[in-house]
Amino acid sequence: MRRALVFGLITLVCSVFVALRLEVRTPITEFLPRDEKTGLLELARELSDAPQARVVVFTLTASTPEAHHKAAATFAAELGKSGLFEWTRGGVSSEDEQQFYALLFPARVGLLHLPEGTGPVPDSFLEQRIVAMKERLAGPLGALERRLAPDDPLGGFVSLLEAQSRSRGQLRVEDRQLVSEDGRWSVVFAATNATPFDSAAQLKVEAAVEAAVVRARASDASVKLEWSGLNRFALEGEHSVRGDIERISSLSLLGIFVLYLFVFRSFREPLLVLLPIGFGCLVATAACQLVFGFVHGLALAFGSAIIGVAEDYSTHYFAHRLAAPASEHNEQLMRRLWPGMWLGGATTIAGIATLFGSGFRGLQQMAMFGAMGVLGALLSTRYVLPALSRKTPREKTTQLSFFGRRVVTRIADRRVLALVFVGPSLLALSLGLPKLHFDDSLAALRTKAPLLDAENERVQQRLGRGTKSRLVVALGADDEQALARSEVVLARLAPLERAGTVKSLRSVSTLLPSRATQQARWGRLRDDPTFVPRLHEVLARQGFVASAFAPFEDALAKPPGLLTPAQLSNTSLAAAWLSPFRA
Repeated sequence: MRRALVFGLITLVCSVFVALRLEVRTPITEFLPRDEKTGLLELARELSDAPQARVVVFTLTASTPEAHHKAAATFAAELGKSGLFEWTRGGVSSEDEQQFYALLFPARVGLLHLPEGTGPVPDSFLEQRIVAMKERLAGPLGALERRLAPDDPLGGFVSLLEAQSRSRGQLRVEDRQLVSEDGRWSVVFAATNATPFDSAAQLKVEAAVEAAVVRARASDASVKLEWSGLNRFALEGEHSVRGDIERISSLSLLGIFVLYLFVFRSFREPLLVLLPIGFGCLVATAACQLVFGFVHGLALAFGSAIIGVAEDYSTHYFAHRLAAPASEHNEQLMRRLWPGMWLGGATTIAGIATLFGSGFRGLQQMAMFGAMGVLGALLSTRYVLPALSRKTPREKTTQLSFFGRRVVTRIADRRVLALVFVGPSLLALSLGLPKLHFDDSLAALRTKAPLLDAENERVQQRLGRGTKSRLVVALGADDEQALARSEVVLARLAPLERAGTVKSLRSVSTLLPSRATQQARWGRLRDDPTFVPRLHEVLARQGFVASAFAPFEDALAKPPGLLTPAQLSNTSLAAAWLSPFRA
């Protein structure tokens, strides 16, 4: 009985630990192998938990553009109040414009894309930029251009505005609100505080989204929301895994309970057989949570197979108890059975433990879950069941055992009857083997969610993005090195975009060049003794007075203003300019 109390205490401790700390996740990256040679798979794991993975996109529509603009503003404000989001962005505010000007205008020359090469910029480039300035002065934003032109005749700041607009893809700004190209949907971006695989936090996020859209519908019942994010797929995967576990375990336990009830004609054995099963699953869950920091959904699904193993030990004991003489008490019987029972359990644990050497962290967690589950079931069978099971055997002969002996006798007399049992298996093998194929794709591990996939595709189309996008990563020891390498990547891919091989290309280098590139652009203009005279000639040909642009010449003579990631990171521009590209 003292042993049973010890197991009861262990059960209590594990139950409290699991209740307080259990975190179920379903990241496919846990089934990527170790890759110490290139490090790319480790990078994939890091990116799955990077800030980009926390970004969620919301699209809202209503009966009129004004209605969904208003709904989007209300929706974004409600999300911000929830405290579950690091930031929300649905448009361009006056504060954004002020920060944009204060931060980027001093760095305008270094951010201006000059023609390729290192020598003096050609006259054709200067002519093109001055003509563009002249057109802007005559356009609807002429008043703004008249303020900017004396300091920026080459339009470096305007180029930044254009680049920032291109980085939005097909989105545009309408009444300070981001909208889809057709103007039918308002768009709101947000980043959750929690990782997408934190199911408890993401359930709160879903609830906050529902509450926010209800608030947005208060002024217009026609408001409709469609949204997409990695967190939704993670939650859907967890719900699917939980559903599978509940189905499999419930049916398995029900079958075991009914069979035990029929064989032993008592509720004691069916109830006691659940103890090793439950104890094994509880210990396995607690062990995985303690070692890995979370429990993978597929490890739980794999753990449901423990039920078929854990009940074997109880069945072995109860069957012998049924046939053992009354003089042999429970502990004596268990000691007699224990060597064989322990050997069977040890070989099972050893077989499952081989998954530890797979190099896949997901499989390693499944191995721990299976090994600890079997060990817990084995030990609880050894030390708990003898104390709780009945002390004397029941009647040895049952209708089931009588029927079983008759079936065995008949098969022994007429062996052809064995085909009744093995025939269906042989038929299934003959039909199934030709269709058997091996699929090592990671996509096969993802839970199929047709409705969610369709909604995600619609949202991505509104953003002007394809669902078959690709990610290129430039690695660096620091931001400067990563930016420099990103420029090399962009230089290689840009011709593919011009040729139409790549539909659209987004890069941080378009908005934020490295310090070395910015300094080179400043130097290319400042250190060219022919630049200012040639600029004066172009200005004169286009009808401008060169002296009006003296502030620009003075700026070239001063130390260059450079834009750095550190400057952006502390502003609202970071969400649009830096966060999507930096990990």
